[in-house]
Amino acid sequence: MKSVIIMTSLMIGFQGSFYLAFIIMVGCLPQFILSYKIRKKQHELDLQVTSDQRLQEYYKELLTKSQSVKERHLFGLKGLFTTRWENISYDIHKKYALFRYKSLRLNFLGDISNIAGYMIALVLLLLTPSIDGAGFLSLSVALTAIQNGVNAFIGDCIAIRGQVLDDDVVYDFLEEQEDIQHPCDLKEPITSFTFDHVSFTYKGSSIRALDDVNVTLNAGETIVIVGENGAGKTTFIKMLLGLYPCQGGKVLCNHQSVDTLNRNTYFKRISTIFQHYNKYPFTIAQNIKMTLGEEAKPTEDMISCAKETGIHDWVSSLPKGYNTLLTHLRPKGIEVSGGQWQKIAIARGQMKPADVFIMDEPTASLDPLMEAEIMNKFMNMDSRSIKIIVSHRVGMATKADKIIVFEKGKLVEVGRHKDLIQNKGVYAQLYESQAKWYTSYSSKEGESS
Repeated sequence: MKSVIIMTSLMIGFQGSFYLAFIIMVGCLPQFILSYKIRKKQHELDLQVTSDQRLQEYYKELLTKSQSVKERHLFGLKGLFTTRWENISYDIHKKYALFRYKSLRLNFLGDISNIAGYMIALVLLLLTPSIDGAGFLSLSVALTAIQNGVNAFIGDCIAIRGQVLDDDVVYDFLEEQEDIQHPCDLKEPITSFTFDHVSFTYKGSSIRALDDVNVTLNAGETIVIVGENGAGKTTFIKMLLGLYPCQGGKVLCNHQSVDTLNRNTYFKRISTIFQHYNKYPFTIAQNIKMTLGEEAKPTEDMISCAKETGIHDWVSSLPKGYNTLLTHLRPKGIEVSGGQWQKIAIARGQMKPADVFIMDEPTASLDPLMEAEIMNKFMNMDSRSIKIIVSHRVGMATKADKIIVFEKGKLVEVGRHKDLIQNKGVYAQLYESQAKWYTSYSSKEGESS
């Protein structure tokens, strides 16, 4: 805006020699066209290398993050990751170097046009008989100022155009999300879920992750979902949460399609602890209740959840207690074991007031005694809520009100432990195969003694 005001005021001062300013502007026009073209090409290149840059960042994290240091050294992967990072970085830099080389050539052509326009205006000014030396000097300075103003204006326009191109990518993504309509608010407590002939296939796969699933979950039930890896257990949970749209059939919550429910009102009523939970670089208290400040005192319900997950005594033994930072990136922060992180994540899930509690393989890093204690307390939570546990360990299903068994995307069995054992189906096979590990170990112990 400033460049436009300066340029306009100078042009007004030319009066009868206005055509000279027009020549300057015409000389700048090729620069504008070429700069516009360069910025568009840069945007296209940025999109083209996005996937490479993500992979480059991934290998950088493998080389620098503490989470990967053990396998990196034990398997001798440092050289491999370094080579791959260097190769990807070289490809990215090569593409940008080629782009800059082409841009320099185009900018050079624009500069020639700028100089030519200025020189033509200067020669015409010199050939004007009515202008003396002082007038020539002042007008030539004014021409230079006009040209600089035009170039500054072009730079602003190109910068705005570049920002619009970049923002369009974000808006396209947001509009795509808005195309999925969620108009219905969930005002009542969740009392049931119904899967009505639900099917789902992941993009790029020809195999159904869920295949014609039919089941109903009711308030007050404790449901355990079992099955081998890839059977469809986690996909079932994500469909229930509405994270994936139904490709066949419907998922109903309180007899309303989950796909139409407002996400804010829906998610407020569900607490989920995933197998791959987040480890926030905040205090222990903030990891349990995210809305707290860094120096906030723990609340009674937080302490109660911490006791139920077995971390209260450990937290109390720390110098700063619940205000201990869980990160080595800040002063006085600490690193904790995977088991402690898992207990904190479980406490976070239990802190949320909800109608539905879901635990998706959350106890893999816990010892059997602690796992059994947490699972017992979880199953004995609010009798009005829906409690769902996803697990490979079928032993914990013995106390469930309903067991759901998946095999290759299909729901093959539903029932209680006693009934499914008598059916001698998939569940019975899973239960007996896991039980053999313990009975065979016990028999070997007896023989050795």
